[in-house]
Amino acid sequence: MIKNIPFYKHPGEGRCFQACLRSVLEVLQPERDYDYDELDKISGRPRGDYGTWPVKPAIELSKMGFYVKYYSGIDGEKFIKDGKDYLKEILPADVIRRIHEGSFNEARALAPEMLKMDLFEQKKIDFNFLQTELNKGRYPIIMITTALITGKFDNFGEHYVVMLGLDGEYINIHDSAGYYHGKQESAFFKPAFNPPPGFLLNEAFVIGNK
Repeated sequence: MIKNIPFYKHPGEGRCFQACLRSVLEVLQPERDYDYDELDKISGRPRGDYGTWPVKPAIELSKMGFYVKYYSGIDGEKFIKDGKDYLKEILPADVIRRIHEGSFNEARALAPEMLKMDLFEQKKIDFNFLQTELNKGRYPIIMITTALITGKFDNFGEHYVVMLGLDGEYINIHDSAGYYHGKQESAFFKPAFNPPPGFLLNEAFVIGNK
C-alpha cells in the first residue's frame, strides 16, 4: 500500500523535518492548518540553518494526543549522561561541528522525559519494519545521509523525508526538497537510510493517530 499525502516544499533553513511533519499532520488532523512558525515551536527548531532533534517533537506531539515513537541507533541513557562526548564517538566530525548548542542542550534536558514516556527505542530498523507501521496508519519520517547518494562527502547531508510505502523493488519517498521525491530503487536508497559505521545513524520518527 502506497500512502498519499500533501506535498509541501520546505522553506529552507534546515526545515525538512517541519515540512515532513506538516504533510503528515494534514492527513492525521485535516481540520488543523499548521504553519511553519507553529511547527518550529512544537519541534524546538532553532533559528538559522540547523536541523531538528526529534526529542521535543516526540514529547509535544504525544501530549497533543498522537501516537509517537522515535527509533534511533543512539543510546538514550549515554546521550543523557555523556552528552556531546558520547556523540563524538558515534557521529562524523562534520555533524558534530554543526550542532546548535541551544537545541542540543534542550534535547539532552528533555531526553529523560521522553524515555519515561516510552517514546524512544534504540533499535536498528529497516524498510519492511516501517511498512508494517504504514499498514497500521502511521507515517515514518526517516533520516537519510544524502552523501551516500550523491557521493559528495564534504557535507554528510542529514535530511528528513517521509516514507510512503514499498512497491516491489522500489520505495516511495515524499521529499520536501524535491531531490528524491517519488519512486526510488530500494537497493539504491537503502544505504542512505542504513549507513555503514562512520556515517549518520539509522533513524525514524513514526507518528500516527492513537
